[in-house]
Amino acid sequence: MLFLAYLWEFLVNVAEPSLLWFFLNDKLSNNQRWTFIHKLVFVVIITIATSILNVCRVSTSASFLLIFLFSLIFSILFYNDSITKKIIWTSVFLVICFFADSIVTLIPMFIFNIDISSAQIGASIRFPLTLLYISTVMSFVFAFHFFKSNNVLLLSWLQRILYVLICMIGLFFGEYITSMTVEASNRFNDSHFTKGMFYIIIIYIILFVLLLIYIYKLACLNAMNIDLKNQQQLHEMESKEFTNLIAATESLRQMKHELTLHLTTVYFMLCKEEYPEAINYVKKYMQLTDEIHHFPSTGNTAIDCIISTKIPAARNKGIQVRSSIFIPSDFPLDDLDTCSLLGNLFNNAIENCSKLTFDNQGAVIDFSIKPVQRMLLIRIENPFDGIVRIDNQGKYLSRKRNYEKNGLGLNRIYEIVEQYDGLIDISTTNNIFTVSIMIPLKEASNEASDS
Repeated sequence: MLFLAYLWEFLVNVAEPSLLWFFLNDKLSNNQRWTFIHKLVFVVIITIATSILNVCRVSTSASFLLIFLFSLIFSILFYNDSITKKIIWTSVFLVICFFADSIVTLIPMFIFNIDISSAQIGASIRFPLTLLYISTVMSFVFAFHFFKSNNVLLLSWLQRILYVLICMIGLFFGEYITSMTVEASNRFNDSHFTKGMFYIIIIYIILFVLLLIYIYKLACLNAMNIDLKNQQQLHEMESKEFTNLIAATESLRQMKHELTLHLTTVYFMLCKEEYPEAINYVKKYMQLTDEIHHFPSTGNTAIDCIISTKIPAARNKGIQVRSSIFIPSDFPLDDLDTCSLLGNLFNNAIENCSKLTFDNQGAVIDFSIKPVQRMLLIRIENPFDGIVRIDNQGKYLSRKRNYEKNGLGLNRIYEIVEQYDGLIDISTTNNIFTVSIMIPLKEASNEASDS
């Protein structure tokens, strides 16, 4: 029986550093030098140290201090953040443990007038109490996941409140059943009944822990599903940009075909010496081309197609576009990423201008691409209504998503910039939304073609 008790204590001591590992993984960035096995070995070391402290009956304060030191070493070794951040989150976890331990022992004492703080290893009551302790720690650790400001697990506030209520009710009934069992044991001294009740309590708490894990898994699946939905929307957006690119290319082909016909017509007019008619014909054709098409020639097909589709789209909404484009010979982006990056930049700019209260009159989008000291500078600026919200990572929240999440377009822009080791800066000074992107060129090049 004593061996079983020590084995149980060891398993409980495994759960505590495992929850620390789970907690810090969410709060700190992993050090890639260390593998899963290294962390697992250290968790076993912490478990053995904690078990030795329990066997030696070390005081609670000394135990918490030593466990804190082990936990801090764990965070220092396996995570990359600043020492201050490591100390803070390690301390938060130890506070959670201390608070959970206090709850487990104080609720029976103050609510049910039963003192169970002296339960030692080997005592029957120790089994449900340690399970209650671990389930309480788990409740708080999950709560820190669910209540993060960037809402990674994507729970609504109602779902978060329901989670808290489930935890409170589950833990309270666990404490209640345990306290009543202890009181019945003290009054009637029926060891058989007490043992049976403790089995029931253990099963109840295990089911409660499984419920907490199930809720967490549901939240993870919900986050995964929404992420897949976002990826699908992003894919649809990029597919639309690619379709626009194909349409622009086809329009160029059609224009080339029509141009041959128009040149033939002008040729026959000139042969018949119908000079005024030929001049008028050319004027009408040029006017029609300016109204319908905008065909730049930058030397980059992807850029030409994006500009050819986005400038008319902006003009149709009363928005003017000024562009200055110098393409270096060693342009770093491939065609697909170029379409996605520039398409999202223009979509956001056009959308911002469309929300202005003066019907877009005077709205101008300034767009430029040029090489600057072995870097490619992409810059776009546009007026907007001045309403912005930013998350704790400095990223802008989407109005379409009620300022709860980042916009898909901006997220894709960040991904592409990061993919090419670039830098991005966004400013919103004087109601002007400016995005400046710097991406390293493939190699030093001074050649550029003017659009």
